[in-house]
Amino acid sequence: MRTHDKSSLFLMEMIVAILFFALSAAICVQLFVRSQQLNEDSTNLIAATNLSRNIAETYKNDSLKDHYPYDGKGNLYYDASWQKVSKPAHYTIHLHFQTNSLTITVKDAKTTLYTLTVSHYQPKKVKA
Repeated sequence: MRTHDKSSLFLMEMIVAILFFALSAAICVQLFVRSQQLNEDSTNLIAATNLSRNIAETYKNDSLKDHYPYDGKGNLYYDASWQKVSKPAHYTIHLHFQTNSLTITVKDAKTTLYTLTVSHYQPKKVKA
């Protein structure tokens, strides 16, 4: 009858333990990378939302061109840290003017981050 060597059993147990920890480490690294990407996405969404709201409030006060000078096509350009720049830009804000309303669209290179439509009603002037 043949008996197994205790060192081969220990070696097999070590291989299984190393494989288990390697698999666990790979899963943890993927989770950390995904959480970093979600953090960046949410930070950009918050910045886009805040900037769009500021532009909307400025539009309602009739001073949009003074505070946010846009180009002839209604575009504003921002870098990766949300600082105003000229072309080329990381983020583009497009202002689409309609009668008594403004649509603000914030885009990065690939997707639309945020869209906001704001209405601004001018009161009628009554002749006395």
